[in-house]
Amino acid sequence: MIYYKDVEKITLEDVESLIENEIPENALLEYKRELKIQKGDERKEFLKDVSAFANSRGGLFIFGIQESDEGNPEEIVGIEAENTDKKLLQIQEIICSGIEPIINNAKIRFLKIKDNKHILLIKIFRSWNLPHRVCYKKSDKFFIRRNNQVSRITIEELKMMFTGNEELKEKIFKFRDSRIAKKNTVFPKQTLYLHVVPIQSFYEEYKFDLSVLEKAIQNNPLIRSLQKKYNFDGLNYINLNIPLIKSIQIFRDGKIELIINLQIQDQEMLNLIPVAWINNALYDHVRNIFNFYNKIEILPPFLILMTCNNFLGKKIHLHNSVFIYDDNVFSENTLKFPDILIENVQEYVPERILPVLDLLWQACGYEKCKYPIKEKNQR
Repeated sequence: MIYYKDVEKITLEDVESLIENEIPENALLEYKRELKIQKGDERKEFLKDVSAFANSRGGLFIFGIQESDEGNPEEIVGIEAENTDKKLLQIQEIICSGIEPIINNAKIRFLKIKDNKHILLIKIFRSWNLPHRVCYKKSDKFFIRRNNQVSRITIEELKMMFTGNEELKEKIFKFRDSRIAKKNTVFPKQTLYLHVVPIQSFYEEYKFDLSVLEKAIQNNPLIRSLQKKYNFDGLNYINLNIPLIKSIQIFRDGKIELIINLQIQDQEMLNLIPVAWINNALYDHVRNIFNFYNKIEILPPFLILMTCNNFLGKKIHLHNSVFIYDDNVFSENTLKFPDILIENVQEYVPERILPVLDLLWQACGYEKCKYPIKEKNQR
């Protein structure tokens, strides 16, 4: 459906099909004839609708649509915007300054019809940081979306939202821990586990057809030289050949598990950890996963969890091509690193990863990461 699509991929034909098929407003979709954000009361109403989507399942606004009393789209009328860049910045500023906690990942796009007439698309994502309140002009109200209606949040719902994020994290951590416990017998040596979890996979019941997942991952560098196997959870791509043992599990609901054996088979290096492989997994592999998500239209937020197992007594390999190491060793066997929350894939830059890499090196007695990740065009 259109509300699951990236706004950059939505076409005029997609909007016209909503009218042709008489698709009504629902919990994830709202039509509006005009964008009213100039006056104080209009802005409050706009922010109320935005915060309600964020406090619910997220959703899509389509401005420039005439709708019936029943909420069915009848006609594309468009909205006027001579300077779309200026208007886009104004909308972003209103959303960011009028709602707390801040919502800074809304996706906004003007879809041109003709001349100065446009359809305006505003995508609001399900929030990780609930609940959001409208704070514009000292307002202090919380709203939620129920089907196609917006209403005040009840006290009980507020309590659930305040505790819900921690409960969701616990579910995600339990998923991670159960997977590592299951795979530890298959990968008993020093191993990197990387779990990328779309938050929607814990809310939505939707499961992807395996043919859709196969088509989307095809030609992705993530699975290069790996053999495909079907299993109960979805698709598994694996290489059991020495020197690099690697497994990628794609779950039917979109979660991805990357496992890399970090034991170098050269006898002189059996107790060394090749940090370059970890850097590559944490940055390049995750970006490839984001490209895969883009193809199957899984949207942020994503949670990235990195775990290193069986590291006790091992040393960091200090150079990619020659045997350089010192006396520092890992004093912990299992390292569970802080999760990385990504609400916009453009945010996933080396700076976001550096704190995790610093922790990895500190766990082995160093002050900080000696070889931080650089963008490829900087190498």
